[in-house]
This record gives sequence, structure tokens and C-alpha cells, in this order.
Amino acid sequence: MRTVLRAYAHLRDEGVIDLRRGRGAVVVAVPSMPAQVGAAVRDLVALARRHRIPLTHLHHALDHEGADR
Repeated sequence: MRTVLRAYAHLRDEGVIDLRRGRGAVVVAVPSMPAQVGAAVRDLVALARRHRIPLTHLHHALDHEGADR
């Protein structure tokens, strides 16, 4: 039970769900990504692949950079 509650709290903190007492959890609509950001992500993934950087490392770097801001 604590694991589930912790998972719900994490999803709420990440903005993925909205928890409402007595109504449960509702998935929050994710806004669409601007075309420029999508293109930059595709370019970054292609660059990482050319340099043989595993996508898990790229994901970690993005998480780390996002946490610094």
C-alpha cells in the first residue's frame, strides 16, 4: 500500500496526475511540444547515436540538467 501511495505522490509531483479526494486520480492532459523542441530532441538523439552514447545516459543527462534549473 505504501508503495502505491508513494507512486501516486510521485506522479502527482511530476504533474502527470491530479489527485482528488473522493474522486481518485485523473491523468492530466500533456501539452503538445513545440515543433522546434521536437526537432531539437530528434537532432540530439541522432547526435548521441552517432557518438554511441546510450539513450539511458542521454536521458540521465536531461534529467540532471532539468533538475539544475
